[in-house]
Amino acid sequence: MPNKVKIRCDGSSIGNLGATGIGVVFQDSEGAILGEFNKAIGISTCFVAEILVILTGIQKVVARGWHNIWVISDSETAIRAFKKIKFLGSLR
Repeated sequence: MPNKVKIRCDGSSIGNLGATGIGVVFQDSEGAILGEFNKAIGISTCFVAEILVILTGIQKVVARGWHNIWVISDSETAIRAFKKIKFLGSLR
């Protein structure tokens, strides 16, 4: 079991209400790829895609029993939103 799991995630939409998708790559602390996930989520905004991809990534690693999680996202707005939620703990 990895001691730390990096969740590298990105959400995207064509237009800022448009066809939207999410993608996550899971890596251990050494950078080895543990898995990946991607999905089209329909019509949405960029912000919704960025929030949903972080939530999806966290759900998938916790379901595997991994609890030392490091979230990496290019969405500063999404990370700031999660930092305001106290029960999620420390997000960088």
